[in-house]
Amino acid sequence: MSSQWLILLIFVAFVQLAVTNVIYSNFDDDDHKQNPIEPEDLPSHTNVEEGDIDSDYYYRLTDSYSGEKLALDVINDGQNYGLNMVPVADYTGQYWRFVHVRDNVYSLRTRFLGDAYSLDIINDGINNNKPHMAKTGHHTGQHWHLTRLIDGTYNLSNEFTGLNMALDISRNSHIVHMSAKKTDYSGQQWQLTKIGRIDSY
Repeated sequence: MSSQWLILLIFVAFVQLAVTNVIYSNFDDDDHKQNPIEPEDLPSHTNVEEGDIDSDYYYRLTDSYSGEKLALDVINDGQNYGLNMVPVADYTGQYWRFVHVRDNVYSLRTRFLGDAYSLDIINDGINNNKPHMAKTGHHTGQHWHLTRLIDGTYNLSNEFTGLNMALDISRNSHIVHMSAKKTDYSGQQWQLTKIGRIDSY
């Protein structure tokens, strides 16, 4: 009889331990989902003040990885208006303007397409990391946040893909896409160079 009670007590203890592990395991998972740990910006990263970007000027956008000889341009295919990096030239697709939306949020447009099109993210469930020019509207993919880095370059993030993603350049192919923000990715470090006043064109 005593051996049966001993077996029963061991079985009950085992069941209690298993139930406890399941409960705490679920609690940890739910807590992590509700309070995800977000990577912190380095102290050298600061949001851009309104006066830092001159909305009266066009800018040329180059990145540290591609160098100063390649600039962000609009593919003139008459349909999707994707982006690519091409040799610096006097192309209207390389003339970018920053339209102030609210604090540290801008809409990016070009001299080539005018105010009718803004820099956006494809939202088809497949290419959700690919930027392109889309008809201007109140879309989160067209709301871009700028983060100034210690070397004077900028990270460009938008509200659709999230502020932990940044505009980036693929190694070797120079394809423009969004990727997880990293402090040491030179393809995410954008130089904004004034070209000329908007009202002079």
